[in-house]
Amino acid sequence: MTTKIVIGLFAVATAAIGVAAVATATIPADYCNELATPTAAVVALTALAVAAAGGLVAVGIATYLAWPLRRTLVAAAVACALAGPWFAVGFVCAHRLARNCG
Repeated sequence: MTTKIVIGLFAVATAAIGVAAVATATIPADYCNELATPTAAVVALTALAVAAAGGLVAVGIATYLAWPLRRTLVAAAVACALAGPWFAVGFVCAHRLARNCG
């Protein structure tokens, strides 16, 4: 049962990274940081927070329940594999939002 919960949390984290990537791609290229924050940026940052929370909770469940070492290492490896795209999408989102108006 808990294996399904952990797999579900990783699936949610993966989907949230996908949503964040799509939302980041829709931030206007001519966005000026003196204007109101675009809705796409709010969606992207919220999705990144959901992805981070889902991955951390999944690893926390795996380690707290004292799973066999192999399962715990697999859960940690999946979380590490999700960290790369998470940082990449977060970097692109921050870059798009940091443009000056001049």
